[in-house]
Amino acid sequence: MTRRAAWLLFWLAPFVAEILPGVNPPALLARQPWALVGLVSLYGSAALLARDLTRRWRGGAVTLLLLGAAHGAVEEGLMVNSFFDPHWLRLPALQGYGRWAGVNGVWTLHLLVYHAVFSIAVPVVLVELAFPAVRARPWLGPRGLVAVAGLWVLRVGLGARFDTPYRLSPAQTAGTVALAAALVAAAYGLARGARTGRTRRAPSRRGLHPATVALASGAATVAFFGVSWGLPLAGVSAGPVLALLLALVAAVAYAGARAHGRAWDDRHTLALVAGPLGFFILLAPLQEWRPDPTTLKQGMTLTAAVTAAAVGLLARRVAARVRGARPARGTISSTPHAEERP
Repeated sequence: MTRRAAWLLFWLAPFVAEILPGVNPPALLARQPWALVGLVSLYGSAALLARDLTRRWRGGAVTLLLLGAAHGAVEEGLMVNSFFDPHWLRLPALQGYGRWAGVNGVWTLHLLVYHAVFSIAVPVVLVELAFPAVRARPWLGPRGLVAVAGLWVLRVGLGARFDTPYRLSPAQTAGTVALAAALVAAAYGLARGARTGRTRRAPSRRGLHPATVALASGAATVAFFGVSWGLPLAGVSAGPVLALLLALVAAVAYAGARAHGRAWDDRHTLALVAGPLGFFILLAPLQEWRPDPTTLKQGMTLTAAVTAAAVGLLARRVAARVRGARPARGTISSTPHAEERP
């Protein structure tokens, strides 16, 4: 069963990170099937690596998110160089916006959060909910862990060589490596502190309704993209946008801390990721119906429909499991340590 869970995560991570949001839509991948190999090798290996390190360190949701941000730093800073390239191809409307000391500041913060949440945490949580019997333990043995890490390093290296003509300065390279290392160190330190120094609190009987959790996480997703994309396009200067992004991240972290100690089960965990997924499900048909025929967004409506059906099926399974038995402990996003509740 661990092998099936690992393979599902390997394929689901690029779907959530790139295909469902329309960054690499199905029509484009149909024309460029080699791009799918690159996406799977990058995001699949990163998600497996982050998930298994979190489990081996006995960390929780915050550990997983920090490792996801570290992956984002490596991918965007060292591989495709979008943190620094002023002409990054996915920034046509934001070229030169919020650029300080050679760094695309707003874009950098946006992608650190995006990769932590969408590229890593959301697919990990979905697969763990689908395979509750094995979610409390690593899915890779020592050889598998080394192989996955090697695949990730190989993909990053090839991407750095061939995916972009922009070349980093020594200072940019050193700064990105330092950022990624700091995020990994923080993830490990937080997991270790949660193991050795924290006491457990009995959960309150006053819990949030799963629908409330889904609406809140969906609203946070809308606010995140509205601030990082909508406000710059509306002409708001970069300083206030960056401040608002930081405030939003802090507010979500505070809300997660307040949620700790409340009654929480797998229905709440699924609702937490259903909000962000719902944002992309609703956005997908709008992308396909755009009048520009060169956008290659064909198939996005079908992608959204399949995703919605899969989430609905998983919700039914989770609800039946919660009704039929006491919720299994150990999900990364619902374990009892204080650092483990997002």
